[in-house]
Amino acid sequence: MSGMGYGTLYVNGINVDPSRRLDPGWTTYTQRVLYVSYDITQFLKGHSTNCIGVQLGLGFYTNEQWGGGVPAPAPEVFGPPPRLLLQVNIILSDYTTMNITSDTTWLGREGAHRKDNVYMGTIYDTRAERYNWSTAGFTDPYSLWLNASLIESPLTSPTGQLTYQSMDPIRISPYALLIATSASRTGYKSMPPGVIGDVQHEDGSIPDTAPYSVGGYVADPSWAHAYPEITWRIYQHYNDTAIVKQHYAGIQAWVDYLTSRAQQSGLANMYFAYGDWETPANYPVTNSSLVSAFSYLSDVQIMIILSKILNNQTNVAKYSKLFWWYGQSKPPYV
Repeated sequence: MSGMGYGTLYVNGINVDPSRRLDPGWTTYTQRVLYVSYDITQFLKGHSTNCIGVQLGLGFYTNEQWGGGVPAPAPEVFGPPPRLLLQVNIILSDYTTMNITSDTTWLGREGAHRKDNVYMGTIYDTRAERYNWSTAGFTDPYSLWLNASLIESPLTSPTGQLTYQSMDPIRISPYALLIATSASRTGYKSMPPGVIGDVQHEDGSIPDTAPYSVGGYVADPSWAHAYPEITWRIYQHYNDTAIVKQHYAGIQAWVDYLTSRAQQSGLANMYFAYGDWETPANYPVTNSSLVSAFSYLSDVQIMIILSKILNNQTNVAKYSKLFWWYGQSKPPYV
């Protein structure tokens, strides 16, 4: 089952899985659409008429999110009508198969959930409740049920004139076997190895891009915090000290550089480039120097952890003392 937004599946009046309330999950709707699968065998009635129903909502498919210079949407923030794509795969006792798909023979109406929005809430009209609406033989003399409208499939032939897509839309199923792609790579030359190590300056500072082709200043402490953080996270996942040994010297040089800057200015006036950016308009913004100081002390904490991993007791003592001097407490998680 797939759709633009959320959907709840009912078979013969029973919610197939009440624990799954927000399916399918969020995605970039202009690029892909997610689907979910259920085993509905236990809900079917043999040698009898069965009924399948879906309650649809919009979820994050609504247009209530905006920012980055994009103007706010119109007062109607509940988005376009919901959509559904459903396919029931049936395996019979003789192992033959048959499929039932959603089409224009399906009936639908506006339910009690008139509008839904992740942030703005739900408009619910109890007058529109219809009990047993997803059971066989249900009739509704009080409201009009209409046949579903069919949305045209994406174009798969080269009919575009002012646009270009290198690949056709892809439908992924659990049984897909990826061998290779027939499309040749375009617009790509190469990625130079070791570029992060090469770009670090002699004083240990790291620029905000690698290669150092844009920007013009040393990376914000929170921006470059990714270097020690990712190294530590990779070790956590794979328990491989090779990644720690490979980047230990570079991370130490970066932490020592930040230490020199902190000793010059103090934590309350530590340098920054971005700070707590992209906050909602008219909201108080955290002092950017304090944000940098927090990231710096987090780097010191990771340096202690990496030193322990490599059994470098000298640096464990050195950076623990540094953390204690600034934080007046034992480094957490160490």
